[in-house]
Amino acid sequence: MKNKRSIIRDCLGGALIPIAYIISLSTFEAVTDSNSPRIASQSELESKLVEERGKLNDRIGKNKIVHARISQDKKESSHCYKTPQGEYWVVLGTDNANISTLRHELHHLTDDDVPYENSDASFGRKLKYLFWEEPRAAIYAAKD
Repeated sequence: MKNKRSIIRDCLGGALIPIAYIISLSTFEAVTDSNSPRIASQSELESKLVEERGKLNDRIGKNKIVHARISQDKKESSHCYKTPQGEYWVVLGTDNANISTLRHELHHLTDDDVPYENSDASFGRKLKYLFWEEPRAAIYAAKD
């Protein structure tokens, strides 16, 4: 039978793995973002949306309607979502409105791993997002 100290050590060790993963993923995305050209205006975003979508057109599909905007809310982070009408929105946060983030969010559209607007995800869905969808989008965004 294990004593309290070994149980605590095992629990802490088990907790460090996901923490290290999240820190590594966040660092990778921050480095990618810091080296990416900024998008300064809505018109530039719309132009880059057409260009970057063209690179993924066979994977996104021609029938998906995709809009993009730069958030004016400093607290809003970059994300994408699907409306009940079936249209997609890519929202870039003010602090990371750049090509890398646009590419990252567009990649989420390739396999339709986009939540509906204002939806609450289940625990399993959150795990899939964190360990499958998010790393794939981060790697795609880092590609040149």
